Amino acid sequence: MKNTHGQLESASPVLQTTLLTFINQQCNAARAARLLYTHRNTLMNRLDAAQRLLPRSLDDSTVRVAMALQALQWRGKQTGVPGVNAD
Repeated sequence: MKNTHGQLESASPVLQTTLLTFINQQCNAARAARLLYTHRNTLMNRLDAAQRLLPRSLDDSTVRVAMALQALQWRGKQTGVPGVNAD
């Protein structure tokens, strides 16, 4: 997983939540920002910060990053992502 999520495991829950919400919204910034009750520019700034922690471009590894973030949640790191079922 380290090859996928890089240093994202140590990132703040807000950053993890932002990235996972963005991915779950098919990388649609407007929808993700709306779900997170934040401005689109704030979301984009958070995504830039998350990108700096990843070993690969988010554009190249979206699915792998989403899977790694889900695995982090399964390991007990709750991020409280809106719109993501706990099942």
